[in-house]
Amino acid sequence: MKSDGNATFHWNVGSGQTPTENTGPSYDHTSFDKDGSYIFIEASQKKPGDQARLLSDEIEPNENVCVQFWYHMHGSEIGKLSIYLKTNQSETLVWRLSGDQGNRWRFGQTALNSPSLYRFVIEGTVSNGGRGDIAVDDLTVLHGVCEDNLKQVSPDCDFEEDMCNWNAKERWVRNTQVTGFDTSGRYVASLPAGASDLPSSLSSPLINVHNYEWKCLRFWYFIGAYYDRDWYTTSLMLLRRKLTSNETMLLFFANEATDKARYTQIPLSRNFTNSQIYFEGFNKLPGGQSLAIDDVSFSKEPCKQIPWKHNEECIKDLGMENGVISDRQITASSQLNANHAAIQGRLNFKATANKAGSWSAGSNDSNPWLQVDLGSESTKVTRVATQGRDNTSQWVTKYKVQFSNNGVNFLYYTVPGQLENKVFAGNADQDTVVYHELNPPIRARYVRFRPEAWHVRISMRVELYGCLRGWILTFGKHAIFFFTVI
Repeated sequence: MKSDGNATFHWNVGSGQTPTENTGPSYDHTSFDKDGSYIFIEASQKKPGDQARLLSDEIEPNENVCVQFWYHMHGSEIGKLSIYLKTNQSETLVWRLSGDQGNRWRFGQTALNSPSLYRFVIEGTVSNGGRGDIAVDDLTVLHGVCEDNLKQVSPDCDFEEDMCNWNAKERWVRNTQVTGFDTSGRYVASLPAGASDLPSSLSSPLINVHNYEWKCLRFWYFIGAYYDRDWYTTSLMLLRRKLTSNETMLLFFANEATDKARYTQIPLSRNFTNSQIYFEGFNKLPGGQSLAIDDVSFSKEPCKQIPWKHNEECIKDLGMENGVISDRQITASSQLNANHAAIQGRLNFKATANKAGSWSAGSNDSNPWLQVDLGSESTKVTRVATQGRDNTSQWVTKYKVQFSNNGVNFLYYTVPGQLENKVFAGNADQDTVVYHELNPPIRARYVRFRPEAWHVRISMRVELYGCLRGWILTFGKHAIFFFTVI
């Protein structure tokens, strides 16, 4: 592509935010990064009707091509973005859009063909004011007509016309309005409050059928809560299911209310072939939270994960090792004797003359567990860690995790999409600390470690990591619980 010397001004190459506030993109479309590049027109200090034009190379006569691109048109004084088919004899308008299209990158395409040698022109036109920056990125020219190309290569969906080739089960619907979810178009895919007691799925067409083509998945989501009681009653999971093996992998999980639309970007690994993407939504409480997604798109370029780590701000140790968790909050199904009590199950606990270097279950305990009371149902657990017995060759090699809010009825931790309860790999020696991330995290007051296999004897030391959605202040005999969002 080259600039048209007869244009009023030229397209610029930009990165990050364009110079004028409240218009233009703040990142490119390829990498969704402030350091990535795109082209744009700067509308400031221009006259209405001024044009910037880019000319393509020549295209052979009678050759069907499809021009695909991503555009950004945000601002109160946006002009026009146009594509022309240009021959030596004429110039024909084939695609045009004008006005504010929202602060998002959006997909566009147009088909081209001519009986004579031709080019195409990308033209940006200034309107009446400086808040009219228009940007273009990821321009692709494909052979063939656009309809066929889209059906074959693009599982993207913005839900404006329909649900595309995505299969909506249970109660997923197209919705024109979700309060608080500021989208670029009219329609989103949403799961109404009280939709079902069971998760509802929205599944993609089959992707990466023949080779590793799609390397990145992007989407926007929103979880809106009207009352405190609605927190954590709604969740959104993103799953990948491989058809050849029926293998399921969790890619993303969210169950916290958002104050606005949240952007998420997921890199797709090289073994991501013959697969489908599933959005699994759960929204049980009538009149409670709202759940919606929009602008699902796939990219052939690799990308970084956004957010970078699901639990990066919620990995503080919760108090087994440092003593914040008191002795009375640590219990067990049994103990070998008084020298092997539950309170010795703290990470890095050291053996003394009268105390063994871990908790050890009783010899006849057929249903062993070590339990930690975290003090609040609002505790979010994102990681667990285990150790063997200090100064003695005893350790747990496999275990499961349970959780509860009342200390009576417990659930086993299970990875979404898997039928079996998750078995965690334990220790291979007495001292090394073995960590496991919990994705999705646990939100509960009580957590139990359930040994499944061990070396010599059931002996373990543990820690839990995460964060609280609140804190407790004590005044004399009274405790006041304050809520915050972590």
